[in-house]
Amino acid sequence: MSDEDSGHGVEGFLVNRARRRQAAPPPPSARAHDFNRTAVFKDPMPGRDWLSAAWSPDGSQVAVGGRTDSDKGAVLEIWNAQTGHHESHSVRHLTHHLDGQVVSVSWAPSGSQLATVETSKHSGLTVLNIRSLTEAKRAISLPEGAEVSQAAWSPDGSLLAVSARGARSTLLIDPASGQLGRTLEGLSGPVAWEPGGHRLAGPDGADIAIVDALTGQRERTISGQSNQATAVSWATQGKVLAVSDGEHIRVLDADSGDRLWNLPWATSEGDRSDDPSVHYIGWLDSGRYLLEFRKHGAWSRSDASAVISSITLWDVTTRSLFGFLFEETLQRRQLPPAEILVPPQGGRQCLIMDDHLAPRRWEITGDLPGFLP
Repeated sequence: MSDEDSGHGVEGFLVNRARRRQAAPPPPSARAHDFNRTAVFKDPMPGRDWLSAAWSPDGSQVAVGGRTDSDKGAVLEIWNAQTGHHESHSVRHLTHHLDGQVVSVSWAPSGSQLATVETSKHSGLTVLNIRSLTEAKRAISLPEGAEVSQAAWSPDGSLLAVSARGARSTLLIDPASGQLGRTLEGLSGPVAWEPGGHRLAGPDGADIAIVDALTGQRERTISGQSNQATAVSWATQGKVLAVSDGEHIRVLDADSGDRLWNLPWATSEGDRSDDPSVHYIGWLDSGRYLLEFRKHGAWSRSDASAVISSITLWDVTTRSLFGFLFEETLQRRQLPPAEILVPPQGGRQCLIMDDHLAPRRWEITGDLPGFLP
């Protein structure tokens, strides 16, 4: 872990050295490594609350959506992921004419379209739009009463999985025609597509359901959780699934349903907040290292009444805690990261977005040996 940002106030992350000493040592094959900020994106308009983000399929761009400080406006920005340059004129069809705050954004595999879920500032209703580089946005009609907070594009671009946390079903929509296809009963959000495949994984109450989207048949129901999952993520090879379970993360064999590893809550008991939920899980490399983000995971050490976020990097095979990061607060104002996002195909980078600030790119360097699950 690098200390380079420890003096940057609310913009910096402080390394929790005590947690690192308590953690199990890394395997002998692992050498020293660092987690460094490698880019700060150019900020054309400060003062937003980020609610959603997506990397383009080739990892060259990042789309980030949310709302303005006034809570009445909406924003959708695109950056070059490598240079941090803000894209504007060249992607205007993707980002202009928003219906309302952007609660979900998903990039089509072609890299030329976005699916956005927006909350209309006029009616308060949920709107699903297909946005293209070459033409104006196109609205997709949703069934009356549909619960929608997430739209996820299938790996081949032929389907959109539309869902919401706690919903009774997930809708499969043809993005080209806008026609509703199958309704996957019992499968609620957040859902995750198998990389390169056609299976969907998501919560069914406290269970995890794996469904074949082509046939609509449920392939497997994995039980044994105590809580409904708040984050689901497939490893790059599409055989291993990470699922949040309250204080813990379970790592599962998607084909057999067997539990491979269990990762505990890294924060010590006295530092834990009242909200232990995992907001995001992302795999690094080819599936050995897991980045965990809890948006309200801990109490601030400098102010016990302020809730802060926690970011944990795990070696799942040894349950070793490589690093534990958290965001400070300023004058009792909570400024945790709004989103954490690992790029396509895993990799060693991640995007960290703070409300009111432009995104920042971080990269892990050093020896994290690859592992094919």
